[in-house]
Amino acid sequence: MVTEETKSRETAYFFLQVYLPQDEICTGKIYSPLRADEIEFRGLDNVILLMDQIMDQADFPQKSMRQRTFLLKETPKEKVNLNENRYLHWDEILKVEERKKVYFSIYVIYRQNLSWQGRIQWRKETKMFRSVLELLYLIKEALGLEIENVVRAD
Repeated sequence: MVTEETKSRETAYFFLQVYLPQDEICTGKIYSPLRADEIEFRGLDNVILLMDQIMDQADFPQKSMRQRTFLLKETPKEKVNLNENRYLHWDEILKVEERKKVYFSIYVIYRQNLSWQGRIQWRKETKMFRSVLELLYLIKEALGLEIENVVRAD
């Protein structure tokens, strides 16, 4: 039987708070139990790189392939104890419901072939993604729908 505790150890969980773009660039915050603090981002490419950096520092989930690089030095791995009670107060984050923010829950299950596989949740809808590119398209599509809803409401 798979428990909730087992599931959390098999995935890297991220919660994105995205402000609706006004100049074609998304900004927002990343929350993760792998980090105690929130991280601000600017641009969807920056989101992906920051999330990958968090997973690299925690060495979780591990990459199945080594990334090619121009640099020769190794980045130090930070051991993360997933049994620590690093509870992120999702309810408090969601209490202030604003029309100019969009929320995503992203679960990265595997990092294979220098890409990610997992699932993304937006509103009450959950979709699986098989690559980082597919994840970006899903986020971009959801943001487009949110912008349409805000424009219609105004």
